[in-house]
Order: sequence, then structure tokens, then C-alpha cells
Amino acid sequence: MKIGIRDARARLAELIEAAGGGDPVVLTRRRPGP
Repeated sequence: MKIGIRDARARLAELIEAAGGGDPVVLTRRRPGP
């Protein structure tokens, strides 16, 4: 089973959100927010 980086990132973001971690670390690193 081959997974693209895009799919892996999306899945990771979903897991973090489900866990109540707020914004995914990947997105936070890309564009720093308040």
C-alpha cells in the first residue's frame, strides 16, 4: 500500500485534530499564527 506525502499529512492532521491538539504542527510551522 503506497501513500503519498499529501495523504499522509492530511491523515496526520486529522489524527492531531481528533486528539484535540489544535492546529497540526506541520501547518503551524509553515505559517506561524498567534
